[in-house]
Amino acid sequence: MTGAAKLIAEYNGVDKIPHVRKKLAWMAYVTETVQMLSKQACLEPISEFGMDVMMPSRMAINASKFTYASNFHTICQHMHDIGGGLTTTVPAYRDWSKLEAAVRRAAHMDGWQSDSTDGRLPLIKDCVKMPGLDESYEGFAPTLKMER
Repeated sequence: MTGAAKLIAEYNGVDKIPHVRKKLAWMAYVTETVQMLSKQACLEPISEFGMDVMMPSRMAINASKFTYASNFHTICQHMHDIGGGLTTTVPAYRDWSKLEAAVRRAAHMDGWQSDSTDGRLPLIKDCVKMPGLDESYEGFAPTLKMER
């Protein structure tokens, strides 16, 4: 999710703005911390008394799980904040295919430079799917999921 947030920030032209850079740096910090703690758990395994089975270090693996679980929602929040409103309410395909919506989209939702909305839409949809949100409510799945 950290890499997707960086990419969508570049697509939207906000990757140089200080508060976005701060959020991306924090996301990278949490991602690397979880990854390093997970590796450390495997590099220093333990074995139970009287058993020949090696297991990951309990302390490192639990610290990794805690870091991930306690920061997951903030990472999702930062990703959706960086991506803008489209990452929380992605319109359904039938909304994008209407002619009047296409005109409005071209006027208001094109990217910062030469990136079109049609080019950014697959990435935006991926940002919605990453946290495990379903598309059963089409464009408003994340919003409805948060309200439950």
